[in-house]
Amino acid sequence: MKQRYSTSAATKSSAPRKIFIFFPCLAYEQRKRERFARLWLGTWAQMPERVWPSRRNPVRITMGVVNSMSCAGESDVYATLERLGIPYRRHAHPAVFTVEQARQYWADMPGMHCKNLFLRNKKGNRHYLVIMEYSKKADSKGLARILGEETLSLASEERLAKHLGLAPGAVSPYGLLNDGEKAVIVVLDSALGGQGDIYFHPNVNTATIGVSFPDFESFLALRRNEVRRISL
Repeated sequence: MKQRYSTSAATKSSAPRKIFIFFPCLAYEQRKRERFARLWLGTWAQMPERVWPSRRNPVRITMGVVNSMSCAGESDVYATLERLGIPYRRHAHPAVFTVEQARQYWADMPGMHCKNLFLRNKKGNRHYLVIMEYSKKADSKGLARILGEETLSLASEERLAKHLGLAPGAVSPYGLLNDGEKAVIVVLDSALGGQGDIYFHPNVNTATIGVSFPDFESFLALRRNEVRRISL
């Protein structure tokens, strides 16, 4: 009886423990992967191979044509410019995530290069796309005061994807193609202008395109988002 009891106890203490410890971990990892896919892969269309760095665990992700009916991707930017009769010059380069990384590819792109910031107000009910000369520093307090906001801060990646259909590193006014409600307010540095080209990403950070400044103004006018010109 003692031997039969000890065998049964060993079975009860060892086998179930392996099942209930191991499988929840797999389920947890699966839920994390599914959540990542919903947040990232479910919102962008026609995106090439991209590298999204993570501080803890860098991950390389290859993105194909995903949910192509919801977001305007790179090819849609070109199609829109061609439909509007706006000539553009495309320059391909490796993926860049900061101005510092992008500058090394500007040698054959003379003209205006910009810094694009996607901001939100304190309540999160207004969003601003701030376009300014790349070397300038944004004064968030001064900008908030000019725009009549209590505070301004960088919008989250989820808000960026929701309102402009863009990923970090690819913030661009061409993301306005995904703003069907015309809710994003464009804040344009009054110092920008002239006859040279102005450069932005075509909704991906593996290319940069240049158009004349008057043509860029035409694009903004046709999008019908509110545009505020201020000195930054």
